[in-house]
Amino acid sequence: MSSVREVEGVYIVRKGNDKFIVEVIRTSKGNVAISVYKNVRHVLLKKTDKGYEKEDWEHKLDKAKEVSYEELPVEIRKVLAKLIP
Repeated sequence: MSSVREVEGVYIVRKGNDKFIVEVIRTSKGNVAISVYKNVRHVLLKKTDKGYEKEDWEHKLDKAKEVSYEELPVEIRKVLAKLIP
């Protein structure tokens, strides 16, 4: 099994009215993987001695490049076309 070696790029992609995040990841074996997600903010339940507390968590997008779908590299668009109508 490969592990993530580096994140090569993070994009905030606009397609119509939708916005989603695309991460391009290079594995330790040199393969490229694409991670796609729509939720940028999550609510986690953290166990404490008083029970469970809600904790907000957000993806770090300070280095993300905001682009339209058409601006993405062709290879990434081919993969996304299979995932996102």
